[in-house]
Amino acid sequence: FDKDDDVCLDFVAAAANLRAAVFGIPLLSRFKIKEIAGNIIPAIATTNAIIAGYIVVQALKVLAGQSVEACSSVYLCRGLSGKRKDKMVVHSRLHPPNPACFVCAQATVNVALDLRTATVELLVKKVLQEKLSFHEPTVYQGERLLYECGDLDDDEVALNEAKLPKRLTEAPFNLADQAILEVDDSSQNLKCKLIITNAKLRPEEHPEGFTLDGKAGATASALEQAAEDPGGAKGTAGDDDLEILDATGASVSKKRKTANGKAPMPETVDLS
Repeated sequence: FDKDDDVCLDFVAAAANLRAAVFGIPLLSRFKIKEIAGNIIPAIATTNAIIAGYIVVQALKVLAGQSVEACSSVYLCRGLSGKRKDKMVVHSRLHPPNPACFVCAQATVNVALDLRTATVELLVKKVLQEKLSFHEPTVYQGERLLYECGDLDDDEVALNEAKLPKRLTEAPFNLADQAILEVDDSSQNLKCKLIITNAKLRPEEHPEGFTLDGKAGATASALEQAAEDPGGAKGTAGDDDLEILDATGASVSKKRKTANGKAPMPETVDLS
């Protein structure tokens, strides 16, 4: 809404006076309605302003040199709450970061998929954007830039779009089993590492074409060990339908149920 736009103001004035007439409220002139609509003073009492004020209060604690423990989360309730139903604003202690959350900490996510058929579009659109909630993922392998999203020129956008139908084993990705990728989303300040495990998934059990498993806080030494010793790395756990393939696509092993009813982690295979 723009009070200086005659069409907008005429519509608001007409709608306001019609509604006022329905409820027996005195009608106002177009000039008076413009004055009211352009007055921003009532906006300072909105919920956003209340919460913004509490954010400043918490920031002042940090600037005053107090510990983070002195800060708190603040909730503005829709109705009175608390034991005596006399509180509109409720405070609670801050929760520590979740070590299992790849947003809260540097994370490693294992992705099991069939490298013979998996495409760049599956990895970028389905895994990164839909499942892991990356908005503008940029994918690296070491120093190699494989795929880029974000504020790009038209020719760069076209170049990256042309990669989507390609298989992950094709250039420029050229991925093999236990490949380690780094994903960065500058729009959210979000990062994680992906370990690609080559596996055969039954379409009727996994129509998406992949499975995910991961944990946060993986150390660099652990990732280096996984890259140097693929046979010692572990893939993703799931149902009875995960087969590990060799370079020719032949099945090397199939998961079996153990005595406790859980499926063992599959052995990974070096495709080099």
